[in-house]
Amino acid sequence: RTTGGLLVWRKADNWTAFTDGYRTWINGPNGLEQRLNTERFPWEPDYAPGGGIATPEPAPAATPPPASVATPEPGDTPHSASSIRGAVVGPDGALLQGIGLWAWQGSRDNSGYGNTDQSGAFEIPVPDGSFTLDVYAGPGCSFVGWYDGAGITTERGQAVRVNVSGASVSGIVIRLPSDPQDLPRIEWCAGTSTTPAPTPIPVATPVPAPTPRPKPVVTPTPVPPTRLTNNNAEDGSPAWNQTGSRIVFESNRDGNFEIYRMNADGSSLRRLTDNDAADRFPEYASFGVHTDIAFTSERDGNAEIYRMSSNGGSLRRLTDNYDWDVDPTWSPIGLNRIAFTSDRDGNYEIYTIRPGGYGLRRLTNNNAVDDFPAWSPDGQHIVFSSNRDGNHEIYVMKADGTGVTRLTNNSAWDGQPAWSRRGHRIAFVSNRDGNYEIYVMDVPDAFR
Repeated sequence: RTTGGLLVWRKADNWTAFTDGYRTWINGPNGLEQRLNTERFPWEPDYAPGGGIATPEPAPAATPPPASVATPEPGDTPHSASSIRGAVVGPDGALLQGIGLWAWQGSRDNSGYGNTDQSGAFEIPVPDGSFTLDVYAGPGCSFVGWYDGAGITTERGQAVRVNVSGASVSGIVIRLPSDPQDLPRIEWCAGTSTTPAPTPIPVATPVPAPTPRPKPVVTPTPVPPTRLTNNNAEDGSPAWNQTGSRIVFESNRDGNFEIYRMNADGSSLRRLTDNDAADRFPEYASFGVHTDIAFTSERDGNAEIYRMSSNGGSLRRLTDNYDWDVDPTWSPIGLNRIAFTSDRDGNYEIYTIRPGGYGLRRLTNNNAVDDFPAWSPDGQHIVFSSNRDGNHEIYVMKADGTGVTRLTNNSAWDGQPAWSRRGHRIAFVSNRDGNYEIYVMDVPDAFR
């Protein structure tokens, strides 16, 4: 898959980087790493504690301007050019990340594009002119409307234009009327709207690579596994952060299961939770450098989904019911949802919820057990296990719960699937040879 963007050589630290205007991939000292443009790695010159930028710009105003049309703030000094700045919030006022916005003025050359960052803020560099703000939310073809001065409208005639003349426009707050996943779509790229879409950024035609010469077959030398923990307790459910620098896991070394964190080499062990109940199944968010962790806890008497910072602070409960909610897994960046398993309807099904604890959606609905969800790297599909055919098999479905397809078919137990980083393979557990082993299979082209 390809994306439009800019490939640069960073003279400051001699690393090659690629940015699409929202995320940056850097071939740095730890190999290829990804971060948001609002974040920095610890080895970058302008790194600030917590993963941010050492000299960040002031956050956009939290209250929309009194006028229906945003106007430039007096004395507002643009950066390299004027820009339109603001934030996008949900129906409950929660700031939303990964919402796309086109500042549109008739053609790509005199328009701009941006995304909301982790704080819900956006900044769109634009020339002088009069712009509509086209709002994109959710996966796929997801144009949902135009900014109308406070929220969004699906009637182009009701769109409010933002006028930029010599200075940046700030303080815009766009309030979405419902969860982004539930908004009706105006499918430009599906051809269901007569409104012309913004001209896409052209992608350079790749030059065919020369035919490679045959290489001798080299049998790699097996590398023995490295032991990272060493104690008499049970350590399990390890999960990497996105940069590969840390591992979070569960352990009962203190007498009950708690969440711990360590560096990738097993050093700098830190306990993140501390209570008499079981805290299990941790999972890092799928973006950023130092990001939040979702996990399951029984501290209220039954299993619920919680989230906390990577240091164990800012604890927040996301689900609240008398049944069991387990196996949380973060979606890729932009979709901003957590999938999990719950028996709140009497048997285990797959659900998703926003990291803010709202927007609950049920994806599966049958009398069998559906569990162990895992996202595809592009967020378009979820692989899971189910015993709907009489024994546990691996299935895949679209992120909205439709298009369920069975991937394995045998009389053994197949479960706990995990999607590879590039999306071409799925690893899973099976006892098809008499005991539980790890297997891997190719992903059908339709789901890559």
